Amino acid sequence: MHQVPEGEAERQEQAAAQRRADQIRGSVRVVAALDAEAARDVAYADELTREWNKKAWQAAHV
Repeated sequence: MHQVPEGEAERQEQAAAQRRADQIRGSVRVVAALDAEAARDVAYADELTREWNKKAWQAAHV
């Protein structure tokens, strides 16, 4: 079951959330590591993470 919000603002917010979910779908990685520092090192070494961070930085500095 999928509830559709009644108000226009809620519908737009739901649509925006769905677009964001569609953008990141398939880009989530699961990492098994001994500690948080090792997991961070793996994440930062990943090409997708570097690309995502670059886009986020550019979007924040426009």
